[in-house]
Amino acid sequence: MQLYYNNIKTNISIDDPWFRQARDLYKRTFKDSDKFCDVVFQSIKALSIGVYNNQVVSCAFVREKLLSIDGIFQKVAFMFGVATEEKFRNQGFSRKVIENSFEHLKKEYDYLLLCPANYELYGFYSRFGFEPLTFFSYKKGTIVPNGMNIIEGTINDAKQVYKLFLAENESLVAQQRSLDQTKTRLREVFADNGKLFFIEKDDEKIGYFLLEDGKIVSEHVNADIKYDEACDYIIVDSSKNIVEKDRCPGVVVKSLNGNSIEGIRGIRFYEMW
Repeated sequence: MQLYYNNIKTNISIDDPWFRQARDLYKRTFKDSDKFCDVVFQSIKALSIGVYNNQVVSCAFVREKLLSIDGIFQKVAFMFGVATEEKFRNQGFSRKVIENSFEHLKKEYDYLLLCPANYELYGFYSRFGFEPLTFFSYKKGTIVPNGMNIIEGTINDAKQVYKLFLAENESLVAQQRSLDQTKTRLREVFADNGKLFFIEKDDEKIGYFLLEDGKIVSEHVNADIKYDEACDYIIVDSSKNIVEKDRCPGVVVKSLNGNSIEGIRGIRFYEMW
């Protein structure tokens, strides 16, 4: 892990006081649990911080994602957890934290991806050269056709989830994931009190979905299913909002080395987290 702030530090550990301060700032800002943070911060590749009077007042974390572009695998940087202490906001700390990361990330990555927390932030990130790439559409419920069942999975079902992920993911331009990344993703889901469900037909698992906070955040079904009024409705949360779609801010991308983003525009993203 690398620490970016004026003087560059490398091989920073999770026990480093700067890292602990940045993690605490993240927790206060995004309200995630200790259990969830313990999983997420095991896979941090880089950290950029802003310091004032020996206090971390702004931070941004970087994880690594894998894309398949015309059959060629490429690692990209994914920035998340951009946060600034409330009394230090609108003073340029976040801007500096983000800009300071570019020179160092481009040594290893061609692209930097980020998911703005809301639509209003698109303008903020466009100042740094980020361009919109795609959108997500989350659901609060799912439709399962007649003859199919919902089976709840466990954290030990990573291999089955990975197999289904690969079976559906045949796009020429798509997000990829290794088995280890699949295991990490499931640990994150269960650490955040989420759930895994499989869709089963004729005793064969043909798909799955991940549920967090009453919303489906990832859904993969390896079958040609037509969703219509003849389908059975399976409610997976208590809101009774069946198949309510919530169009969420998606991914923005910045080219770190001057490469065109056209090669990855329209990429299939299943989830970025």
